[in-house]
Amino acid sequence: MTRTTFRMLPLAAICAAAFSAQATEANSDQRIEALEHQVKLLEAQKSSSLADKISFNGFASVNMQLANNKHGFAYSTDQIKFNEGSLVGLQSEFSINDSTSATVQLVARGTKRESWSPDIEWAFISHQFTPNFKMRGGKLRAPLFMYSDYLEVGYAQVGVRVPQEVYSTVVLTSITGADFIYDMELDDSTLSFQGFAGAQKLTANKHSYNAPTEFNDIYGGVVNWTDDTWTLRAVYGQAKVNSDVDWNSTNPALKPLGGKLSNTTFNNEVAKFYGIGGRYDNGSLMLSSELTRTEVEGFYADVDSAYVTTAYRIDNVTPYFTVSHMRTKDNDVRDKHYNSVKGSTAKLAAEAEALLTRAKAISATNPGMAAILMAQAQQKAAAAKAAGSIEGSAKVIQAAQNIQRTTYSIGARWDVMTNVALKGDISYMTGFGETFGGLNSESKDKTNLLYTLKVDVVF
Repeated sequence: MTRTTFRMLPLAAICAAAFSAQATEANSDQRIEALEHQVKLLEAQKSSSLADKISFNGFASVNMQLANNKHGFAYSTDQIKFNEGSLVGLQSEFSINDSTSATVQLVARGTKRESWSPDIEWAFISHQFTPNFKMRGGKLRAPLFMYSDYLEVGYAQVGVRVPQEVYSTVVLTSITGADFIYDMELDDSTLSFQGFAGAQKLTANKHSYNAPTEFNDIYGGVVNWTDDTWTLRAVYGQAKVNSDVDWNSTNPALKPLGGKLSNTTFNNEVAKFYGIGGRYDNGSLMLSSELTRTEVEGFYADVDSAYVTTAYRIDNVTPYFTVSHMRTKDNDVRDKHYNSVKGSTAKLAAEAEALLTRAKAISATNPGMAAILMAQAQQKAAAAKAAGSIEGSAKVIQAAQNIQRTTYSIGARWDVMTNVALKGDISYMTGFGETFGGLNSESKDKTNLLYTLKVDVVF
């Protein structure tokens, strides 16, 4: 080996080290790129997995209604309105695992009282213990009616609205609590049992009497049988009602009768609900009916109600006809109360006037006795004013709670697309008997009609 060769060794070593560093750096870059690729794959898998776990759907209704006078049925007026009956709902379900899921439903209603404020109608966790048994906990729909689960989803209903004579008898639509559902498979049919329990507080804007109300110790059960053509169901529920605020009626139908009412609070009064229903649907002909009874302790009305709907599908068009009826069965309670206070205002006012007249007559000759009579007259006048408030409230309660009404509705549904339905309806309210029919007192002897056009969509 020559001296030149030895001189080249350091240079070769330096070059080899440089090449090795470049190779190491290249390998590092490749490993980084591979790791970045793996991270992207994991993120895509995670995103895909999360998308598979979450589902979103929604529904909406645009409702236009016009009454032929100011009867106030379904909060209508004699002007075209779009707010009552219009709403938007969004529902999301998150699959926690193969057996457990969480569901949330938000609904914004266009009613005058709610004015599109979003409300959480459902918010519950569901667990499927077996293929036939599941439990849910949270805010749930109160399963009192055949269409309770689809109460807000107009697209799932044949007509423009559920029969008011039946569905308006209960202001409570949801409970916060728990339920269970057990399905028993029979030969070509299913028998289901549902039990529920909970409580719920309604804010003042949830009904037309502007009084926050609490429902405690709610419980009940449902039995349902179906073979996909026939459906039969029975339901019972009860609750204890509490409210320490007197009613202040904002119902347009009751405005001519007064506003603030006396003796309209609740103190653990028991409310009970009974219902039976059935439906026949062979794909073309559909018949459905429900009969219900509500009983509430105290001044609030006990009501018997029912409806029958028949519809027939002809391609994309479904004409229908509904007759519904309601009648309060404890009118004598409110009549007795009103009659007991009726005339007391006039009587006390007359007595006050008589005392005042006597006081003026003897004021010059017997001022001492005149002063006593004047004081008594003032007391009587104050009593007359208080009696007037009680008498007026009794009259409004009697008018608002004593109800007899039959409604005939004829209409048609056109399924424009697979998720869009256009509906038209004419409703005629009659048969009020000795009551105002729950409508404006000024419309008792008139022909009362309501015209409705509605678009229902699901997405």
